[in-house]
Amino acid sequence: MKRGVIQTYDSQRGCGFIEPEGGGPRVFFSSRVVEGPPGLVRPGTQVQYEEAPGRNPGESQASRVILPSSAGHHPSAGPASASHRSLPPECIFTTLFS
Repeated sequence: MKRGVIQTYDSQRGCGFIEPEGGGPRVFFSSRVVEGPPGLVRPGTQVQYEEAPGRNPGESQASRVILPSSAGHHPSAGPASASHRSLPPECIFTTLFS
């Protein structure tokens, strides 16, 4: 299983991107594949994830995202979700037709 950090997340649209540990292209995820406390789905949260091919060639998406347990987790300061303006169009488009 790979590791990364949630880079962006829009709670209204239910999607975001993970920045892989060690670099590489970011990975799209939908809230439907997230396992763990919903309150921890926010930028800066470290996650484990399984990667699958995305809708377009060369893109990838998470088929499973595991959040840390709430025990011992200290959420970062800031809003729980990012504005949709900070998300790329593919996140917005993908969730409209899912």
